[in-house]
Amino acid sequence: MSQGTFSLDNPNYIFLGEGVDDKDNNPATAKMKIHAFTTEQEYFDYGASKGVDLELNTVITNHLSEYANDNGYIEEYEQTGEVSQDYLDYQSNYIDSILTKSAKNGPSTKSLITMLHKDWVGGSSWPILIGAHAFMPLTYNNNVSAFTPLLIGGVTSIYDRTFLRDRLWTYFGWSFTRITFSGPLAPLDNRASSWAQFGL
Repeated sequence: MSQGTFSLDNPNYIFLGEGVDDKDNNPATAKMKIHAFTTEQEYFDYGASKGVDLELNTVITNHLSEYANDNGYIEEYEQTGEVSQDYLDYQSNYIDSILTKSAKNGPSTKSLITMLHKDWVGGSSWPILIGAHAFMPLTYNNNVSAFTPLLIGGVTSIYDRTFLRDRLWTYFGWSFTRITFSGPLAPLDNRASSWAQFGL
């Protein structure tokens, strides 16, 4: 896709944001590239070229989404607004088992967090731990306008529906700087219904 011609609303592409450092190596003035891929394999291969395991991220979230659907947890949540503890336990144990097998990871990374923000600047914020979030916390469903990743080398994916369905966008790169859903990222504003982040 040519520079400047993309839209994050285009369902024919897989979108990836990449934080790019500047000459001063300063996160506050870093830039972002937005890539659009036509196939998952292109998306995986690009991540691998940067040392980022986007395929493992996708395997984890796809499995959890399918498990929730096949076992009735999505229907239960839509009817009651609550998620079964059985599902939450399965999700936690599954992620731990997968990441423990990864040479770069382990369950101890769950202490790392991301800050969700309701506004581009200032406003209410909420911390979430690393891992998969089948639904957004409290009043943050479809109400996130920015986020600040607080993990180095992590991968964040944002989903349009609960239980990690309909991925909108994935990001890796600079941490500790607020990323606003404005400008080219405006289609993400107030869209997130579930979230996943791993130190892959």
